Amino acid sequence: MVFSQISQAAKSIASKLLAFDDTAVPVDQINTLNDLMTKHKISFKESQDLGDLLTFMKRKHLIESVTITREDGSMIVSSEGNGFHEAITGAAMLNYVKSELPESKSILVKGKDGWMMIIPHEKKIYIVKATSNLEHLELRALAKEIEQHLKKAD
Repeated sequence: MVFSQISQAAKSIASKLLAFDDTAVPVDQINTLNDLMTKHKISFKESQDLGDLLTFMKRKHLIESVTITREDGSMIVSSEGNGFHEAITGAAMLNYVKSELPESKSILVKGKDGWMMIIPHEKKIYIVKATSNLEHLELRALAKEIEQHLKKAD
C-alpha cells in the first residue's frame, strides 16, 4: 500500500514535469549565427567562371554538388566535374515522376549518402546533392540565382 502511494506520487510528479513546456526562442544561438554571418560575408565576383559559381553556391547553400542538365538529360555543367550519371539519372527520375504526378514541383530522394533533390527550372533540370534536404523554396532560390548568373554570362 505504501509502495503504491509512492508510485502514484512519483507518476504525478513525473507527468507534471514532462508536461511542462519551456519552449523558448533560442536567442543565444540566433545571436551567434547573426554574429558569424556579419563577420564572414560570402560574395561572388561576376567575372568568375561557371565552375567558380557552382563552388560558391555549394558553400553558400551548404550542399555537396549541383548538376545542371537539359530536359533530355544532356549535362550542361556539374560542380563535381563528371556528373553524367547524375544528369541521366536525375532527368529520368524527373520525367517518370512528372508522367505519374504531373503537378509535382520537386523530387527529394533520401539515399545512404544523403539527399538527392531535383527541380526543373527554365527548361533545365537542377540536381542537388546534400547531407540534409532543402525545402522546395530553397531549391527554387538556388536555381534562380544560378540562372541569373548564366543569363549574365550569355
